[in-house]
Amino acid sequence: MPVAQVKAGSPARRRRAAGIGPTKRIEDELREQNERFSAAVENMSHGLCMFDADERMIICNRHYLDIFCLDPAIVRPGIRFFDILQHSVEIGVASHSAADLYAIRKPYIDGGKPSTYEETLSDGRIIDISHRPLASGGWVSIYEDITVQRRAELELKEQHRRFDAALA
Repeated sequence: MPVAQVKAGSPARRRRAAGIGPTKRIEDELREQNERFSAAVENMSHGLCMFDADERMIICNRHYLDIFCLDPAIVRPGIRFFDILQHSVEIGVASHSAADLYAIRKPYIDGGKPSTYEETLSDGRIIDISHRPLASGGWVSIYEDITVQRRAELELKEQHRRFDAALA
Protein backbone atom coordinates (compact mmCIF):
# COMPACT_ATOMS: atom_id res chain seq x y z
CA MET A 1 0.00 0.00 0.00
CA PRO A 2 1.51 3.36 -1.00
CA VAL A 3 2.27 5.91 1.72
CA ALA A 4 0.78 9.37 1.21
CA GLN A 5 3.33 12.06 0.63
CA VAL A 6 3.30 15.03 3.00
CA LYS A 7 4.67 18.39 1.89
CA ALA A 8 7.72 19.56 3.80
CA GLY A 9 6.12 22.67 5.37
CA SER A 10 2.61 21.29 5.97
CA PRO A 11 0.95 21.29 9.43
CA ALA A 12 0.83 17.48 9.34
CA ARG A 13 4.58 17.35 8.70
CA ARG A 14 5.27 19.81 11.54
CA ARG A 15 3.08 17.74 13.92
CA ARG A 16 4.93 14.54 12.98
CA ALA A 17 8.26 16.29 13.42
CA ALA A 18 7.15 17.51 16.85
CA GLY A 19 6.04 13.99 17.75
CA ILE A 20 2.34 14.89 17.84
CA GLY A 21 0.19 12.20 16.30
CA PRO A 22 -3.53 12.39 15.47
CA THR A 23 -4.61 10.96 18.85
CA LYS A 24 -2.54 13.47 20.82
CA ARG A 25 -3.82 16.31 18.64
CA ILE A 26 -7.44 15.29 19.24
CA GLU A 27 -6.81 15.04 22.98
CA ASP A 28 -5.23 18.51 22.99
CA GLU A 29 -8.14 19.96 21.00
CA LEU A 30 -10.68 18.37 23.36
CA ARG A 31 -8.82 19.67 26.40
CA GLU A 32 -8.72 23.18 24.94
CA GLN A 33 -12.41 22.96 24.05
CA ASN A 34 -13.26 21.87 27.61
CA GLU A 35 -11.20 24.71 29.04
CA ARG A 36 -13.05 27.23 26.85
CA PHE A 37 -16.41 25.72 27.84
CA SER A 38 -15.51 25.85 31.55
CA ALA A 39 -14.34 29.46 31.24
CA ALA A 40 -17.59 30.43 29.50
CA VAL A 41 -19.75 28.70 32.14
CA GLU A 42 -17.80 30.26 35.03
CA ASN A 43 -17.98 33.75 33.55
CA MET A 44 -21.73 33.76 32.95
CA SER A 45 -23.65 36.45 34.80
CA HIS A 46 -26.32 33.88 35.74
CA GLY A 47 -26.21 30.67 37.73
CA LEU A 48 -26.10 27.52 35.62
CA CYS A 49 -26.60 23.89 36.56
CA MET A 50 -26.86 20.88 34.24
CA PHE A 51 -28.40 17.52 35.17
CA ASP A 52 -28.41 14.16 33.43
CA ALA A 53 -31.42 11.90 32.81
CA ASP A 54 -30.89 10.27 36.24
CA GLU A 55 -31.25 13.70 37.92
CA ARG A 56 -27.56 13.86 38.84
CA MET A 57 -25.64 17.10 38.48
CA ILE A 58 -23.16 17.19 35.62
CA ILE A 59 -21.81 20.71 36.11
CA CYS A 60 -22.64 23.98 37.84
CA ASN A 61 -20.98 27.35 38.01
CA ARG A 62 -19.97 29.52 40.97
CA HIS A 63 -22.96 31.84 40.49
CA TYR A 64 -25.35 28.93 41.03
CA LEU A 65 -23.62 28.03 44.29
CA ASP A 66 -23.59 31.68 45.39
CA ILE A 67 -27.27 32.33 44.61
CA PHE A 68 -28.35 29.44 46.82
CA CYS A 69 -25.43 29.74 49.31
CA LEU A 70 -24.54 26.11 48.60
CA ASP A 71 -21.40 24.41 49.90
CA PRO A 72 -19.17 23.43 46.94
CA ALA A 73 -17.78 20.53 48.99
CA ILE A 74 -21.30 19.04 49.04
CA VAL A 75 -22.78 20.21 45.74
CA ARG A 76 -20.44 18.52 43.27
CA PRO A 77 -20.88 16.60 40.02
CA GLY A 78 -22.80 13.39 40.67
CA ILE A 79 -24.99 14.73 43.49
CA ARG A 80 -28.69 14.02 43.08
CA PHE A 81 -31.04 16.93 42.38
CA PHE A 82 -33.13 16.06 45.46
CA ASP A 83 -29.99 16.12 47.63
CA ILE A 84 -29.23 19.66 46.45
CA LEU A 85 -32.74 20.69 47.46
CA GLN A 86 -32.25 18.96 50.83
CA HIS A 87 -28.95 20.82 51.33
CA SER A 88 -30.66 24.16 50.63
CA VAL A 89 -33.26 23.30 53.30
CA GLU A 90 -30.58 22.29 55.82
CA ILE A 91 -28.70 25.58 55.43
CA GLY A 92 -31.91 27.62 55.72
CA VAL A 93 -32.04 29.09 52.21
CA ALA A 94 -35.13 27.24 51.00
CA SER A 95 -38.58 28.48 51.93
CA HIS A 96 -40.15 24.99 51.62
CA SER A 97 -39.21 21.42 52.47
CA ALA A 98 -37.09 19.47 49.98
CA ALA A 99 -40.11 17.30 49.14
CA ASP A 100 -42.26 20.39 48.47
CA LEU A 101 -39.53 22.00 46.35
CA TYR A 102 -39.13 18.80 44.37
CA ALA A 103 -42.90 18.61 43.83
CA ILE A 104 -42.91 22.24 42.63
CA ARG A 105 -39.98 21.86 40.23
CA LYS A 106 -40.55 18.32 38.94
CA PRO A 107 -43.44 19.15 36.58
CA TYR A 108 -41.36 21.88 34.93
CA ILE A 109 -38.43 19.48 34.51
CA ASP A 110 -40.53 16.58 33.27
CA GLY A 111 -42.53 18.75 30.88
CA GLY A 112 -39.98 18.12 28.13
CA LYS A 113 -40.17 21.73 26.97
CA PRO A 114 -38.56 24.97 28.09
CA SER A 115 -40.15 26.48 31.19
CA THR A 116 -39.59 29.44 33.48
CA TYR A 117 -40.90 30.29 36.93
CA GLU A 118 -39.96 32.28 40.01
CA GLU A 119 -39.06 31.01 43.45
CA THR A 120 -38.82 33.11 46.62
CA LEU A 121 -36.09 32.07 49.03
CA SER A 122 -36.36 32.21 52.83
CA ASP A 123 -34.46 35.53 52.91
CA GLY A 124 -36.96 37.13 50.51
CA ARG A 125 -34.79 37.00 47.39
CA ILE A 126 -36.66 36.18 44.20
CA ILE A 127 -34.94 33.80 41.80
CA ASP A 128 -36.01 33.38 38.18
CA ILE A 129 -35.47 29.73 37.18
CA SER A 130 -35.45 28.59 33.55
CA HIS A 131 -35.28 24.91 32.63
CA ARG A 132 -34.29 23.69 29.18
CA PRO A 133 -34.47 19.96 28.34
CA LEU A 134 -31.48 18.15 26.86
CA ALA A 135 -31.83 15.75 23.93
CA SER A 136 -30.13 13.02 25.98
CA GLY A 137 -32.57 13.44 28.86
CA GLY A 138 -31.86 15.68 31.78
CA TRP A 139 -31.91 19.45 31.65
CA VAL A 140 -30.02 22.70 31.98
CA SER A 141 -31.25 25.32 34.41
CA ILE A 142 -30.40 29.01 34.45
CA TYR A 143 -30.87 31.01 37.67
CA GLU A 144 -31.10 34.78 38.01
CA ASP A 145 -31.62 36.83 41.15
CA ILE A 146 -34.36 39.27 40.11
CA THR A 147 -35.05 40.70 43.59
CA VAL A 148 -33.88 44.23 42.73
CA GLN A 149 -35.89 44.22 39.51
CA ARG A 150 -39.08 43.06 41.30
CA ARG A 151 -38.64 45.67 44.07
CA ALA A 152 -38.18 48.40 41.46
CA GLU A 153 -41.35 47.24 39.68
CA LEU A 154 -43.31 47.34 42.96
CA GLU A 155 -41.94 50.79 43.79
CA LEU A 156 -42.92 52.06 40.34
CA LYS A 157 -46.45 50.64 40.75
CA GLU A 158 -46.71 52.36 44.13
CA GLN A 159 -45.55 55.66 42.62
CA HIS A 160 -48.19 55.32 39.88
CA ARG A 161 -50.84 54.56 42.48
CA ARG A 162 -49.89 57.66 44.51
CA PHE A 163 -49.78 59.79 41.38
CA ASP A 164 -53.23 58.54 40.30
CA ALA A 165 -54.57 59.21 43.82
CA ALA A 166 -53.16 62.76 43.76
CA LEU A 167 -54.76 63.47 40.38
CA ALA A 168 -58.10 62.11 41.56
